[in-house]
Amino acid sequence: MRCTSWDAKLQQHPVQFTDAKRELLTVADKCFIKGWPDRESALKNASESRRLVIELESLRFDYLISSTPLDGTVWRSLKSIFERMYKDWSIDAKSEIYGRVTKELELSKVSVDKAALDGPSKAAENDPEFRNAFKAFDAKLAELDKCLGQLEFPGDSQA
Repeated sequence: MRCTSWDAKLQQHPVQFTDAKRELLTVADKCFIKGWPDRESALKNASESRRLVIELESLRFDYLISSTPLDGTVWRSLKSIFERMYKDWSIDAKSEIYGRVTKELELSKVSVDKAALDGPSKAAENDPEFRNAFKAFDAKLAELDKCLGQLEFPGDSQA
């Protein structure tokens, strides 16, 4: 069975997760640059890589929802969805958008200066705004996982 009427129910949770990741990234970017204006270029490169990863995940999810049979083992939690998205991944090579984002991410990763991120990263971890944003992200993750775990899939009631 392919995802049809379940699309809306399944899509809302990972979309909300992706939105929460974007919100966390916005706060992280702000907190990383506090006190480190000399590393703004390196921080922007790293942020762009993270943004592209989120975009790739979104494209992968869209592909999965349209091509994967409804199976409660995959769709039961965000962890299982993301494991499926990264394990033995393949997507139609004809997807122009996916190809473009993949290439952009590869190029973006090359320009990330990991050494320049160390100080800002540690400083952000101690920033109350970042810690609060991360707690909110974790709470959203738990809420979404709970909702996914409560979805009933065809065949669930058959024992």
